Amino acid sequence: MLQDDNLPSGIWGNLVKWILWAASGFYSAGHFSRMSVYRSGLLKSRSLPCWTVSVGNLAAGGTGKTPVVLALAKAFSERGHKIAILSRGYGDKHKEPTKIISDGLKLRAHPPNAADEAYLLASQLPGVPVLTGSDRYTLGIQAIKEFGVEGVILDDGYQHVQLTREKNLLLLDAEKPFGNGFLLPRGALREPPGAIRRAGGVLFTRAHSSTPEAVEKFRSKYPSLPIMVSRFVPNAMVDVKSGELLPIEAHKALWVCGIARPSEFFRLASESGIQEAGHMVFPNHHRYTLDDVKEIFSRARTNGASGVLTTEKDGVKLKSIWRNGFPCRALRIGLEILSGESLWETWKYPPDSSTNQ
Repeated sequence: MLQDDNLPSGIWGNLVKWILWAASGFYSAGHFSRMSVYRSGLLKSRSLPCWTVSVGNLAAGGTGKTPVVLALAKAFSERGHKIAILSRGYGDKHKEPTKIISDGLKLRAHPPNAADEAYLLASQLPGVPVLTGSDRYTLGIQAIKEFGVEGVILDDGYQHVQLTREKNLLLLDAEKPFGNGFLLPRGALREPPGAIRRAGGVLFTRAHSSTPEAVEKFRSKYPSLPIMVSRFVPNAMVDVKSGELLPIEAHKALWVCGIARPSEFFRLASESGIQEAGHMVFPNHHRYTLDDVKEIFSRARTNGASGVLTTEKDGVKLKSIWRNGFPCRALRIGLEILSGESLWETWKYPPDSSTNQ
């Protein structure tokens, strides 16, 4: 996906824009055809014999699904509900029709044989099976048969219309809900904004206040839609090698990440009070190599850093190749609700199966 500020200027920029506009048109036509087939009844969505909650977005990457899924899964588990998380498994190096990342008791797959987000969820949710695969219905049936779950969370499931759900939570960025307004690949949108009508509730993420301008405009356009506003906050550090949870302590670190929104990580790192000794940005979902680690070591030492600070998603990939003797810590973040707290509380309970959203 390309945004306007990533495009070259002049005649070449206009040519690239034209090509991407055309590609977005084909993408839009394909999406419309797919949705029409389901709306017409030619293809029917299937229902699992358990309750289903979906968490997803309209834009590709960067809205913070993982912390939200974690928060919901922990809330369900703490209330004694046996659940599983079903994920597409993007970034899994060895694709399989179904893969058990965690059976709830132990981790069965690790990166690169496990998708980053799925592994991160599994490592933080003891007692919660995490499964990956393209067919969420098959995954759900497997979770019910093998683990006896009473409900599932679809991670990144908004576009997975093959499966019905009782609750459908849509995440939108509080500053730019629709990016530059274009569909992939011209922009970041997976679907047109009209797809909002499928949502049972909207959670705005990455807000710097409880009433961002974009949220207020959205609220006036969709007055009947339950709306919540949130932000992410740093709350701990994790030692990448040992997995030990540590309090956040002020130190000078090289900031390293390979995610969709590096600026958000830098903001959280700065907010935590950890001093920046330079930063290194890798592509989203980057698979780190030993050469990368050597380069990170060299940059950190040259810049006088006492350690490396990264994201938890990057940390799970660095763990197996990181050398002992130089600290590498991942910043753990939590979800803070800025407005709509009472609405958010309702999402932390299993859905009423008689209400389909």
